[in-house]
Amino acid sequence: MVITPSAKRLSGFLAGAVILCILAWMSIPLRPVNGSAARSGNGLYVRRAFVEGSPSPAEMERLTALARELGARDFYFHHTPASTEGELPPLNIVSARRTSEFLSESNQDARLWLWIGGRTDGGVDLANPAFRDGFIEEALDQLESTGFDGLHLNFEPLPSGDRDFIGLLDELRAVLPGGKLVSVAAIAPPTALRRGAKLCWSWEYYRKVAARCDQIMVMSYDTAIPFPRWYQETLKGWVNGLERELAHTDCEAVMGVPCYGEWRIYHHPWAESRSVAEAALFNEIGEGSGVVKGRMSPLGHEDTKGARRVGRGEERDEGPARRALEREARSGLS
Repeated sequence: MVITPSAKRLSGFLAGAVILCILAWMSIPLRPVNGSAARSGNGLYVRRAFVEGSPSPAEMERLTALARELGARDFYFHHTPASTEGELPPLNIVSARRTSEFLSESNQDARLWLWIGGRTDGGVDLANPAFRDGFIEEALDQLESTGFDGLHLNFEPLPSGDRDFIGLLDELRAVLPGGKLVSVAAIAPPTALRRGAKLCWSWEYYRKVAARCDQIMVMSYDTAIPFPRWYQETLKGWVNGLERELAHTDCEAVMGVPCYGEWRIYHHPWAESRSVAEAALFNEIGEGSGVVKGRMSPLGHEDTKGARRVGRGEERDEGPARRALEREARSGLS
């Protein structure tokens, strides 16, 4: 069969049109959701001043106003990093207990988590029994001192299949007081652009971790995905995967959403943003979901170490309460 020049041009035109249509589809995000499903069962990362410093009554009021605005139930109080011996930063017990009482009075469903962990590439050795023993002892002591509901563990980097982390969870579970909870910050599952044990967790590892904790918070950002609809479809796939893989465990999942705007090779803010993520998540999660309960917003959190620059340079569409807390975070309070 002879292919004429005009037929070649037509084929090229059609192929180009198909590619343009695909790119256009990937560039148009789903519409944001405004409803009760997007304003319930969510979480909030909170800066360290509320458990290590002395927040004022006005600061407490602003935190609760922000919590109402976002429908927050879970509060993760920044309290890292652990030392190489497993020691945690010192607490202001009076402030921590006052924060706990204040939030519990304003929200009967509030759950308070002490967010602890460290950098495994900065001296923390999960394979070291001395570190694990010291870390668990410190964590339980501070959990009792604060009266918080649970511990939120965040060790990074933490490759998929890490046996030492599984061992730490087993040892912690064995001595955890009744009624107290364990939450884990998890690297997101694989994507088309991010694969390998160092960049993502396999579903098998998710199941192993879920069998040992009460909640998994998926860090569903820094995916390197450059198009909003592509990112949304990835999030929806993860939600479906979590519902499937965690269905036979007692572990719930919360999806961490991006709230920062700096461009990096693994983060494209026009594709990965809070509004883009929420539209996908709450179209997919809906009201009364099973495993996946809501989203975690890293708002009002000041990372004084600069290890993760969240809670800064965020989208400013959440009203005066959020903006006030952001200003305080930038002022250097810790």
